[in-house]
Amino acid sequence: MMLKNFVDLDEIEKVLVFGWRNHLKIAPLMRTQTITLKEHLQFMESLKQDSTKQYFLALQDDEILGVLCFIDIQHGISCEFGIYQNPDLKGYGAALMEAMLKYAQETLGVVKIYACALNTNQKAISLYQRFGFQFTNKDAQMSYFVFSAGGGNKSHFTPFFCHTNYNFSYTGLFTSCLQNTQSFQKCGIAKLKGDSKPIFKPMRVKVA
Repeated sequence: MMLKNFVDLDEIEKVLVFGWRNHLKIAPLMRTQTITLKEHLQFMESLKQDSTKQYFLALQDDEILGVLCFIDIQHGISCEFGIYQNPDLKGYGAALMEAMLKYAQETLGVVKIYACALNTNQKAISLYQRFGFQFTNKDAQMSYFVFSAGGGNKSHFTPFFCHTNYNFSYTGLFTSCLQNTQSFQKCGIAKLKGDSKPIFKPMRVKVA
């Protein structure tokens, strides 16, 4: 699996992520359920100056599987992670978790990884616990978890990669992801020319 840093995304890819972030399958699972394009682009720009956050597109065979993020990074100590899957795909949660753990432990060198999920998001909670995350606390909205490397958590996992016959079409995915957002014109995005497609630059990180 390859990871592409958000700071290296081109304009089309930035809007793709914006569409995902506001998608009906993803937005309800976020603390802040919807964001504006301006907020999204400002956040993308801020990542260039913030060493405590890293966000990535996760790709496999040139197919975008989803997003991985790491916040509150203290190299060699701890971080918090988040993931969400390409809303047009299914079955890649475990693969994204494996990539996340590998990057957090081998690249960031952390010994503790924190996570949280909405109390209603039982799918995420089950996935975290399957990968050895221990429940620590719960409030009215969120459940909190921690993974301690070498601290009794599972350290090895059976590889899980769900193969799919999904035929990747960037134009189709782009349209689907923006179905619940504003039009390009309302978002302030210039009209795309022809069949413009993202040109994936050399990846910064290779995971597994």
